[in-house]
Amino acid sequence: MSILIPWISFALHTLVTGNQIISWLCSIVIATFIFWFCLIQENSRFIKYVFLPLSLISSASYDFNSGKIFATGFFQYMSLDFFCIVTIFSRYLIRILNFNKTIKLLDVLVIILITLCLISSILGYFSNFKNYKWILYLPICFVVFSYIGELKDNGHIVDAETYSKILLLILFISWIILGLGNMSHAAFIFLILFFNLFLRVNFKKFSYLSISLVLTFLLIIYTNNLQFFASFTTTLFFVFFLICFIFPFSISFFYKQLIRLCSAIIAIIIIFSIKLPRFISDFRVFDDSTYLYLEYLNKLIYKIFEDRCAMWFGALNHVTEKDIFYNFLRPAGEYFVPSISTVFYYRFGNLEWSGLSHSGFIEVYFHAGLLAGIICFILIEKVFNVSYGNVKSTNYLLISIFFLLLLGNFIITKSILIFWVFLGLYAKKNVYSK
Repeated sequence: MSILIPWISFALHTLVTGNQIISWLCSIVIATFIFWFCLIQENSRFIKYVFLPLSLISSASYDFNSGKIFATGFFQYMSLDFFCIVTIFSRYLIRILNFNKTIKLLDVLVIILITLCLISSILGYFSNFKNYKWILYLPICFVVFSYIGELKDNGHIVDAETYSKILLLILFISWIILGLGNMSHAAFIFLILFFNLFLRVNFKKFSYLSISLVLTFLLIIYTNNLQFFASFTTTLFFVFFLICFIFPFSISFFYKQLIRLCSAIIAIIIIFSIKLPRFISDFRVFDDSTYLYLEYLNKLIYKIFEDRCAMWFGALNHVTEKDIFYNFLRPAGEYFVPSISTVFYYRFGNLEWSGLSHSGFIEVYFHAGLLAGIICFILIEKVFNVSYGNVKSTNYLLISIFFLLLLGNFIITKSILIFWVFLGLYAKKNVYSK
């Protein structure tokens, strides 16, 4: 009953829209079950087959919560994804406040990071910055990773490998029913998880089942005209998948050093107020796409310099306009003017950009300040000390983390919740509790 009743309520809540009585009744039932079986009396079956799937489904898209699917009844005042996230945070704090256990240094750092993000968000609110809420998603990464590790340590999740496949199947079926087009940034994460599944199952020999699943997934993408591979990011993840599949050697140490290097470079630029180019030239190196590889080279150069560098340089230059005391703990949510490039200046002129800088390394420092940025990347570095199954799978997940940080805003969006749940399931140890 602990599984059946919440799912029936969820189905009615999402499929029967426009009826206030059903919306309120079903949303209250879901919220009550989550509160009782996750915080008061932990129930393994409920957590595995109701709470975690609902958390990931509701956090997968902005459209689910802004439209009629989830934002009705009780959840119009406290969205389902936010309620689930608060539940995970509450469980984390309950564990920390258990005086019978020794508090680890990493837990102290996570608590400090949560506090700094909260202060930055409050400062952003009083400064009338519209994006002040974004930074509150940052600590989710470490809290969720720790929460999954705790579930494994306490015996709530016994066979994490099998459960990860079941959870992936539940999510896939749910998204087909609710609409794959509403997945937003979670589409990138789901693609990574599918490729990772292939690498885990086919480490020593090919499995026809996993090959069939990947082909079915790609077929659904093609038939629904979702154009996953029209994106530079998804193409990049597919190339990484092929590299990790063909060359099975450990590279975790290499990416750990890259994390340190990128974080240190951003910190140095901010501390010493180093000014970056205000004008980004046209870096197109070939006139026409005569050959296919020249076309992709042009796209790569265009994407990095004209698009990403314009946002990166603009955001960093905005930060360096302030002194080090202001940047030590910044108010979250500021806008910035990108550097002049064909992507931004000729489309938007000298207007401020509200779409974030598209680099996790910059976003953390930009929205929370130097102290939060340093703590954040110390915590992320610990993730690179963990094995995630076989060599191929570990390589692919770690390279995915790095490029999610380098090229996107994923680290401060709720869609990243999916990635960190599965990362916690695959991890051979919980670095935040050992």
